[in-house]
Amino acid sequence: DSVLNQVKKNGLNLSRASKKIKNNRDVVLAAVLQNGMALRYASEKCRADREIVTVALEQTPDAFEFVSPKLQARIRFVEGKP
Repeated sequence: DSVLNQVKKNGLNLSRASKKIKNNRDVVLAAVLQNGMALRYASEKCRADREIVTVALEQTPDAFEFVSPKLQARIRFVEGKP
């Protein structure tokens, strides 16, 4: 079973993937689409990707804590939150 299929079944399977896979945009996007909390296991690059973050937060707003700090600041600014 491929890693992509594994994360489509359970996004949290991303936790067991290699660093290279955790940096693979398609795999991470599939993982957060299945479970927004999978963002926790994504690479820093993917945690700063607006599309990945948007999908993760739509699935699970609590995943905000795993968004890159720079993107967190932008989101707070746009939403008018401190």
